Amino acid sequence: MVDATSPENSLGLNSRQAGRGHSKNHLNYKIYGDIQSDYYYKIKLLLFYLQIDHESIHVDMYPRETESNNFKKMNLNTRIPVLQISAVKLLTDSNATLRFLADGSSYLPSDPLAKTKFLQ
Repeated sequence: MVDATSPENSLGLNSRQAGRGHSKNHLNYKIYGDIQSDYYYKIKLLLFYLQIDHESIHVDMYPRETESNNFKKMNLNTRIPVLQISAVKLLTDSNATLRFLADGSSYLPSDPLAKTKFLQ
């Protein structure tokens, strides 16, 4: 497990130092993933830009830690990333997670076509 504030945070995105400024900061998000995953990286980047505090938990793609019973309890399709919003609320699709995080920010356009392209 790698915390967002640890030296092993290979993204260089220290969310706890990024500050506050987004309405979702009162929640204790946990993002499960592997830096080798482009999908994980996109979510980490958006969390950073939105200055949303979160904890990063490393799940190794090789070997496939995502196929462990503990991970399957979070996401039956055994894919990363997973955003844990609360003890019982999880987002397991990267596009849905991006949409959820960006909602209400300048990163999610109001124009329907632009909004759809954001998710491509």
